[in-house]
Formats: sequence, C-alpha cells, structure tokens
Amino acid sequence: MKKILTAFFLSSLLSACVTSDIDIQPHQLAGVWGCETIYKDLNAATRDVVAVYPDKKVEMQGIIYDHHFDLWIGRMVENYFRTPFRYATTSKGTWQMKGNKLIYNLTQQSARRAIDPKVMERVQKHPKFKEIEQAIFNVYSERNTNQKDRIELKVIQIGTNYFIAKQILPNNTYLSQCRRLTSQEQSIQFLLGIERK
Repeated sequence: MKKILTAFFLSSLLSACVTSDIDIQPHQLAGVWGCETIYKDLNAATRDVVAVYPDKKVEMQGIIYDHHFDLWIGRMVENYFRTPFRYATTSKGTWQMKGNKLIYNLTQQSARRAIDPKVMERVQKHPKFKEIEQAIFNVYSERNTNQKDRIELKVIQIGTNYFIAKQILPNNTYLSQCRRLTSQEQSIQFLLGIERK
C-alpha cells in the first residue's frame, strides 16, 4: 500500500509540473535562458542564449552545429553538439505568450562562420568540400537581410529555473530544453559547451 501511495504521489507531482493546457505568466519567462535543440532529420543542433526582456523584446546569440559533412562521408553523429562546422547566429525581435505558446517574432538576424581557421583552410583546398560548406553557409545566412521570422514554441513543462518546449514544424516536432542562466560567464560557458561544475 505504501508503494502505491508513493507512486500515486509521484505521478501527481510530475503531472502538476506539465503545463500543456494552462496559461504561463510572462514574468515566468523573463530572464536569460540557455536552450538546446537537436534537429536530427536536418543534421543539425542549436545552442542558444535567449534574453527574454519584460518589455517584450528578445535577443538571441547562438551556435548552429551542422553535421552535413558527417552525412556526406557516411559517418554516424555521436554528439550533435560536437562538430568543426559551426555557425554563430544573432537575432533580435519581440516575444509574446498565448496560453502556453511562446512566440518569437524576429526582425533582425545574421549568421557567420565559427569554423576553426585550420579546418576552413583544409575545406578551401578541396573543391567538393568548399562547395558543400558554401551551400550550408548560404542556408544559414540567407536571413541576413532583415527578413522576419516567426518561431512558435509550445511550453510543455516549466519550473523556476528551466522549461521544456516543443517546436512544431510541418514535417517534424523538435524538443528544446532550456535552463536559466544567471551570469554573463554562464552564458559564455553555455554557448561554448563548457559544463558547469
């Protein structure tokens, strides 16, 4: 009986943490967040530092970890956050909450290469590698011209220092895991993938 009560209590506690149908108050999301998303079918992952301001502005700095070269050479991806092919992104815009939907309306976006110069030098020497890398960069940098972009996330779980959200696109759904960052140092460490001690 004690085990059944414990199991019931735990399941009630866990279900109370899931916020699929309740409103999330904007103040719960204000702050700086470190978010990771894996896009397996797109051969990429992102790590973003997202500053959500009370005045409804949002700023993002991120890294795209691209694995198209792994696919091209037939290598399995073991860690989506480890690759020499990285692209740094910055975005600015506004945010809003509708129920449990977090909506970013991005109006300024840019991307640049964050590839080690030695790796880039080797890529430039191989015509096919150069062509593939340029095509990848073109995809990420095509939004550099103040093109508006709307991102909708459905927050499915939230706590004081974390939230989990689903990004639902026409062909797939992706899970973003976010944790609150409390200092500039933590933000830099998060982007670089340095684990906290």
